[in-house]
Amino acid sequence: MKFKYSLLFSLPFVFLTVQAFAQSNSTATWLTYSGNHRIGSKYNVFNDIQCRSADVFSHISQYSYRIGVGYFLRPNQNISLNYMVADAKSFDEDYFVKSTSEEKRIFEQYQYKAQKKNNSFTHRIRLEQRYFTNAPNTNRIRYYLGYQRSLFKKQFSPKSVYLTNYDEIYFNLQNNLYDRFRFSSGFGYFINPNLRLECTYMLQFLPTLTNRQVVVNFINGVAFKK
Repeated sequence: MKFKYSLLFSLPFVFLTVQAFAQSNSTATWLTYSGNHRIGSKYNVFNDIQCRSADVFSHISQYSYRIGVGYFLRPNQNISLNYMVADAKSFDEDYFVKSTSEEKRIFEQYQYKAQKKNNSFTHRIRLEQRYFTNAPNTNRIRYYLGYQRSLFKKQFSPKSVYLTNYDEIYFNLQNNLYDRFRFSSGFGYFINPNLRLECTYMLQFLPTLTNRQVVVNFINGVAFKK
């Protein structure tokens, strides 16, 4: 997929995002660590950790951990198999715990990147099998479109600041097809070629509720073996 087709493909998601800004509710805070490590030219491994709070870390709503292994079909195309565990709580308006849940998730993923100078697009399709301890098991599919642009330099390089945006839409494969839609926008900073820090603001649109999150993400791309 060439860069110009990636740009055209993003237009429907721009429309969805504009429509989505018509709603909004409570603000939460997420801290995330995202590890993506190359092992030679063909393989990579993932290790992610998330801590989600319903406010500014007075009421933790979820911890999650992910591991995965990927294979590069081409330098800009990757497929992966992943496993995640999560412990979650939901709160009422007074921050009393309404319910708790535990989830184990297996998911398969295809990712494609298109880059031209200081612009980068990422397309991702993810198929999830979700297993809960106290709720019916479900399957879900997600499509992610991410865009990054270096702001003050002609290319992505150490000590550069960049704009980062993404849209992601979720569909259930059982009843109630629409699950949620996310829009995120913010800024990132290249500490060095392998380490980045991002701070973004995310809107999450569920069928009957709209949430807001401030997300701080530390990204580690150090190769284990080149």
